[in-house]
Amino acid sequence: MLSLAALAALGCSDNGKSCAALYEKMALCIEHRQPLPAKDDFVSGCLVAVAAGEDAMSDRLHCAKASCPDYVDCVREISDKQFVFRLRRDLTAKRWGDALIGCSSRANDILSTMSLEACRQAFQTAIPEVAKSDPGEAQRHCALAATLRAEVPQVDALCAGLR
Repeated sequence: MLSLAALAALGCSDNGKSCAALYEKMALCIEHRQPLPAKDDFVSGCLVAVAAGEDAMSDRLHCAKASCPDYVDCVREISDKQFVFRLRRDLTAKRWGDALIGCSSRANDILSTMSLEACRQAFQTAIPEVAKSDPGEAQRHCALAATLRAEVPQVDALCAGLR
């Protein structure tokens, strides 16, 4: 990893103070399923991401200025946008399985309206495509999506013909 001095030379003028503040906000405001990385490692990675122009990290740094409830909402919105972007990218590339797994893996999360709509579109597009080549695979995706059925009623209709 680059030293903080090297990262500062890349244009990170606050020598990691913003990234350190983001780390502190994460530690304070978010329930963690796994331990956070070491603070120095996080700050170094954050600075590299900022220097590389990663919008998501810049957005997260902006979120860190908010109160805890607003920070959590802000980060959730960023996560939703990234999820929808990846989902649409998978659909455009005709990676049907990746798109369906993406939705199924988030089925237990509280999904935003934007994410639910993207998953609805993913199922409407991908299930018929997967079923053409491998009905068994389509059935497996339908089974994985069982928890989405309450939120995306179209899943039942799309999967009913596969049983």
